[in-house]
Amino acid sequence: MSDQTARLVERLRARLQDATRRLSRAELAFGGAVALGTFAAVWLLATVLEATFWLSPNVRTALLGLIGASLVGVLAAFVARPLGRLLGLLDRPPDEEVARTVGTEHPSVADRLVNLLQLADGARSEAPGPYVDRAVQHLARQVDDVEFEDVADFEPARTAAQWASLPLLAVAAFLLAAPSTFLGASGRLLAPQTSFDRPAPFEFAVSPGPAQLVKGDSLRISVRTTGAVPESATLLLRAADDASPRRIALQTDSVGTFHHTVPNVRRSLRYRVVAAPVRTPWYDVDVAQRPFLRQLQLRIVPPSYTGRPARTLAPNVGDVAALPGTEVQVSAALGGAPVSEATLAFESGSSRALTVGPDSATGRFVLRRDDAYTLRLRSEDGVSNQDPIRYDVSLQADARPSVSFLDPTGTAELTPALTQPLRLQLSDDYGFRRVELFYRRAGTEAPFSSLRLPLSAPGQTDQVLRHTWLLVQESGLDLERGDAVTYYVKAWDNDTVNGPKSGRTATQRLRFPSLSEQYRALDTLQRRTGAQMRELDREADSVQTQFRSLRNELRRTREADWEDRRQVQQMQQQQESLAQGQKELSRKVDSLSRKMQRNDLSSPETSKKFEELKRTVDEMQSESLQKALQKLRTSMQSQGFRQMQSSMQNTQSRLQRQQQQLDRTLDLYKQLKARLKMEELSRRAKDLRKREDRIAKKTAEQLDASSPDSASAPRSPQSSPSPDRSQAADSSGAQRAPADSTAPARPDSVGRPRPDSAVSTRPDSLSGPSPSPDSAAPRDLAREQEQLAKEMEKLMESMKKAQSDLEETPSAPKKPLRQLRQQMKRQNLPRQMRQNSQTLRQQQLRQARQQQRRIQKRMRRMQSRLSQMQKQMQGQQRQMNMAGLRSALENTLRLSKDQEALRTTVEQLETDGPTVRRYAVQQKGLRDGLTTVADSLQSIASRLPKMSQAVQKKTGDALRAMKQSTRSLDERESDEATGHQKTSMMHLNELALMLSRLLDQMQKQQSGGQGQMSMQQAMQQLQKASGQQQKLNQQIQQFLNKARGKRLSPNMQARRKQLARQQRRIKKQLEQMNVGEETRQRLLGDLQKIAEQMERSAKDLQGQQRHSRDLLKRQQQILTRLLNAQQSLRTQGKKQKRRGQRADEQPNRQSPGPRSSQSEEDALRRDLIRALEMGYNSDYEALIKRYFDLLQQTEEASE
Repeated sequence: MSDQTARLVERLRARLQDATRRLSRAELAFGGAVALGTFAAVWLLATVLEATFWLSPNVRTALLGLIGASLVGVLAAFVARPLGRLLGLLDRPPDEEVARTVGTEHPSVADRLVNLLQLADGARSEAPGPYVDRAVQHLARQVDDVEFEDVADFEPARTAAQWASLPLLAVAAFLLAAPSTFLGASGRLLAPQTSFDRPAPFEFAVSPGPAQLVKGDSLRISVRTTGAVPESATLLLRAADDASPRRIALQTDSVGTFHHTVPNVRRSLRYRVVAAPVRTPWYDVDVAQRPFLRQLQLRIVPPSYTGRPARTLAPNVGDVAALPGTEVQVSAALGGAPVSEATLAFESGSSRALTVGPDSATGRFVLRRDDAYTLRLRSEDGVSNQDPIRYDVSLQADARPSVSFLDPTGTAELTPALTQPLRLQLSDDYGFRRVELFYRRAGTEAPFSSLRLPLSAPGQTDQVLRHTWLLVQESGLDLERGDAVTYYVKAWDNDTVNGPKSGRTATQRLRFPSLSEQYRALDTLQRRTGAQMRELDREADSVQTQFRSLRNELRRTREADWEDRRQVQQMQQQQESLAQGQKELSRKVDSLSRKMQRNDLSSPETSKKFEELKRTVDEMQSESLQKALQKLRTSMQSQGFRQMQSSMQNTQSRLQRQQQQLDRTLDLYKQLKARLKMEELSRRAKDLRKREDRIAKKTAEQLDASSPDSASAPRSPQSSPSPDRSQAADSSGAQRAPADSTAPARPDSVGRPRPDSAVSTRPDSLSGPSPSPDSAAPRDLAREQEQLAKEMEKLMESMKKAQSDLEETPSAPKKPLRQLRQQMKRQNLPRQMRQNSQTLRQQQLRQARQQQRRIQKRMRRMQSRLSQMQKQMQGQQRQMNMAGLRSALENTLRLSKDQEALRTTVEQLETDGPTVRRYAVQQKGLRDGLTTVADSLQSIASRLPKMSQAVQKKTGDALRAMKQSTRSLDERESDEATGHQKTSMMHLNELALMLSRLLDQMQKQQSGGQGQMSMQQAMQQLQKASGQQQKLNQQIQQFLNKARGKRLSPNMQARRKQLARQQRRIKKQLEQMNVGEETRQRLLGDLQKIAEQMERSAKDLQGQQRHSRDLLKRQQQILTRLLNAQQSLRTQGKKQKRRGQRADEQPNRQSPGPRSSQSEEDALRRDLIRALEMGYNSDYEALIKRYFDLLQQTEEASE
């Protein structure tokens, strides 16, 4: 059979299968309708019988079996076969059988369809294959158009369904009409073996039915009747262990409900209600225990940041008052029924479950807000504790920290070191997180910058914070004189729960006073010191006058009475007062010296001389004079005239020495005061000149910014408007190039930003106002110029006052100073400055710049001449002192040589020989020569503080030895005279050695040291020492914190000694610094003080005593002094750098031209000063001074 034929046959078979399935569905539908109708009819009949007759269990069982058998038979007969075919459980009929069934419905295709199937199967045909294929195809085409798949007939099923609906409707009607009857009957049929009673005429609804009570509660029973209400009912109560129940009669109320209450139920029971013929089932009542709280225990754990220990409250105290973030640990002892659940219920709505144990519950909660809570318990039976206690929770406030300044309070003044010690009182409840210093320049609107201050003990609630504020190193505030800084300190507490809270101090100011202000304050202190010296001098004169009167009286009477002894006692009291005055004078001189050093108001050499002056004052000890007066008083009491005479000579000698010391001190003070006054004038003039240069520089910048071609013509390096370079440009007439308008603004000398330049399109004119990009800038310059005019007037007033102060100083340049002041008076610089201020206010920048050039030139000349006067005065003083020392040294050596020769001659003479006396005249001549040397040394001592009292003492010892030698020679005691001569030689040699050393020291100071550190090396060495000291301070702080309150172990003692060794190593490094005298003085005298403090710290660390507070304070002072020394060197380095830059810039200028006459005059002055310092004889010095006079006359003629 061909493929096409096979496909035709296959399609035909598939159609026959569809027909088979449709026939099976029709048969299944008919069987289902029959089965459903049969079941509904049988079940309806059964329920009617059950509902009517309440059949017995056996009858219900038989009836239910009959119903089941009928249903099974119907299903087997009508449903099983078609369902099995559809599910594939039974074989479907053969295709030929299906074809014949189809043929009954479609006779036209009956035989053809059967024949086709038979030919396809190869039955009843011996024909060849092709013929069979054609026959099959032919039959298939004839059958293909006939739709025989719908051969099934569903009409019987419809008819069966109609008949089945009748019993179904009957069942539905029964259900709707009597649902309880139908359902009850159906339920009894489905439970055939169960016995059912007919319903009573009424029913009981018992409340609460099965119940669970807490021990001690009452059981309220309510019985509601449905149907006919019985006249009475009986309540049966039976305990769990009782056999017979207790009967209680119940009476109905008006609505037919029975009530009864069983009070105070202590144990479990059962109950039921009986009223014939109704009996309720037994209801179980379980009695459970109620849980309760035996004891409550709370443990309060403060937040960790407070550092406070945890504390336990008293038992059964549940109210809590603590900080936010506090953890409350709850421990509850439980009683009663076993607890399955324990909860802290808060009034805010939240709750927290506790961990339940056998007889306790534990948990914790954290305080966040004010609240209240109760402890709720629930047993395993669901029973809760009754009326739990309410506990309050209240929050305590963590106050803001308090911070205030202990030092400084209010406005304070800065020193040139630009450091300020700060001492603050910090207070808080629980400690601090950080402390910051906020600062900014006064007079600006810039935001505050901050600096974090170190806290040694953050957890300490009350503490004093000490910090040395290094304005340059830590804050970058390189202030100029006259600037001010506003600052305050802010502290944050360590509250990690709600966030740190802060407190701050009031805003304070630090001022860097101007030179005129500081010198005015220094003048006040100088006047007090001078007044103290003059008062001591008057007291000493009074004592001497009183002593001379007493001496004359005793010489006349040769005996002392009561009045004389009382006069000596008064002299002792006056001497005690004089001694107190000397101590007070020493303190004032020391205060004056420290003030000058701290504020950098004097040169290093002058500062050193004031320190030497203080040592001179300290050498004025009056103890020996007091002893001499006491001996005089004792001799007056014994009435021994010879003893009184010796005591009076001793006292007179002591009084004369005291007077000499006072006179020397006063002379030294006058010399130093004159020296300081010249330095003051020179420094103030230099400061004014610098400030005028800054004003000129800013004016030039404003002028360049407003120039019409400023945007296109860049500024040349040669025309920079800096003060130093503009001076040369002004003197040589160089033309300034316009500024580059695109250059960024640079800060000025005090760190304030320059105003931005803008381009103006209008040309400048000398008569009209110069356009300015910022009209406020010229007004600011005008105010600065006005202030400078006032300062200039003050300087001229100081110069006038200085003329009278310098009258008593021989080396003072009185005449040049008077001439300079007269010249300045003629020039009237204050008036020129005010005119320039007015020009600036009118914004005539070009005219103002020309005026400033003239002012700058005159101020440079003024400052140069004052500086030269100062150097001339110092050079003359130095040369006078050195010349006097050389002469005294030569005379001392000559006297020693002559004394040696005289001693050799006298040794060769016979004792008591007649020739011995003749040499007394020669010895007296040597003594007179030494007296002249002593007077010379006394005069030098009044000008040279460096000369110690030992020089004069050696001179006096040599004089006494020579005097004794002269007396021995007069008495012809050659051996005794030789001994005194040897003594005088020893003192003369020692005196010569002292003078030689003093002279060498002065020469070295003049020439400068060799092989010493450079300033950069000294700076590096100090930076290294500062870093090591800071690290050592931290180690000491850590060690003391660790050792606080403990006994030192061997390891800790070893660590303490190690720290002491580290401190001594740093001290040794400082001592080995080989710096020049000027550099050493620039360190403000701190190197020696630093070394002394380091040694004290090392001794404290090695010792056994505890000095933690003093040690830490001293360590901080050491570090501060080191940093101050760095700042002093840094300031000096800047000045030298600026001088070096000016020197380096000069050769780079194009076409410098011939040197100006002013430059020649300055160079000549410098050469003349150096000549004076070289130490020429008096003729040359007179000639040099004559040159000065001629130079001065030339300047006056050129003005």
